[in-house]
Amino acid sequence: RRRGVGHQASAPGEAPANDTSRLVNSRTIDLLPAELLARLTFRTNYAAALEYGTQNMEARPYARRAAQEESAAVTSAVQSEIRTELR
Repeated sequence: RRRGVGHQASAPGEAPANDTSRLVNSRTIDLLPAELLARLTFRTNYAAALEYGTQNMEARPYARRAAQEESAAVTSAVQSEIRTELR
């Protein structure tokens, strides 16, 4: 239990267990269609350790999956920018 919430750790290779949604809520995506770029950022101090692992813990990848989930929005923004520039 952590802060009164039951906790089940995620298995190596699986996305991190979601107890508080802090990691998920720290996610931002900046669309920069004019540069054909999208920037996905997680603002927690442990995000990189979960994504890539540490010497004491195997990776719990989630950022690459989040990027895949946002790919449709990025593609749409880039296509819109291209259409605007072609007009």
